[in-house]
Amino acid sequence: MSADQKVSPHLQQFIAEEQAKAQLQQTIARLTDECWDNYLSSRETACLDNCARRFLDTTQFVVK
Repeated sequence: MSADQKVSPHLQQFIAEEQAKAQLQQTIARLTDECWDNYLSSRETACLDNCARRFLDTTQFVVK
């Protein structure tokens, strides 16, 4: 890679943050698929879904 093609530190940080967000979202989706549909009532599922969404919102806010 030539000097003109190097990725800036700012872009590297942005990519790392986006990858972390994607990984967190995948983890939550996996937990939803594996646990919530099998073990919880619809009311509990809705509550935990709302909690997970707020957690994601908060995490994204902190990352920014």
